[in-house]
Amino acid sequence: MTNTQAVHVRTGIRVWTLCDQPLLVMGLRACFAQPSADLTYVGNGSDATALAQQVPLLPMDVALVDLEMADAMTAVRTLVLVRPDVPVLVLSASPDVSKLDAAVLAGARGVVDKHDPVDVLFKAIVKLHAGEFWLGRAAMVRVLTSAARTHGTVSPHQRQLARLTRKERIVIGELVRDPAASIRHVAARLCISERTLRNHLTSIYAKLELPNRTALHDFAVRHGWASGVT
Repeated sequence: MTNTQAVHVRTGIRVWTLCDQPLLVMGLRACFAQPSADLTYVGNGSDATALAQQVPLLPMDVALVDLEMADAMTAVRTLVLVRPDVPVLVLSASPDVSKLDAAVLAGARGVVDKHDPVDVLFKAIVKLHAGEFWLGRAAMVRVLTSAARTHGTVSPHQRQLARLTRKERIVIGELVRDPAASIRHVAARLCISERTLRNHLTSIYAKLELPNRTALHDFAVRHGWASGVT
């Protein structure tokens, strides 16, 4: 009789991280590699200012953001806008609850303390992937109270962006990434027809109240969708 060893096939949740600390990234990668995790680590980003170009087509189910990195709050907002289908979980060692609450108000679905056991991180990822939040009761009360106080203060351009579909945001990200690309080349990269791309653009122009592609690029740059684009 031949002995066989069970092979663990990773078909689990795809996790992408945003962190500029190599040692922390190495530790997270090792954690996700544990067979018991049933998570698939798909990569890390270290530049919060380049998300508008990088994120739209990344294959991920949950984004994990280190709240201590530079521009982390901007990164959370960008992820929520560009990839509304991907829940954002923030990782922090800060005792400042106002900073953690601000991340949730910016769109993060949960907060994990860096001092928590790794199993807590795994559970939080699973909860977010299932469409739930990972927040304590006190934090939820603070966030809801703050949101109620600031309701109605959303800027006009934020309201416009909120009307865009996920596909339309992906289209904008691709156009901003390469503003000189032709419609044919952009459509090919997105694996859609030129007609479909033009239909998306017509819808985007109407929702953002813009006349053309040049105005769309200017809008994206002005509102932080194209950090680093020249």
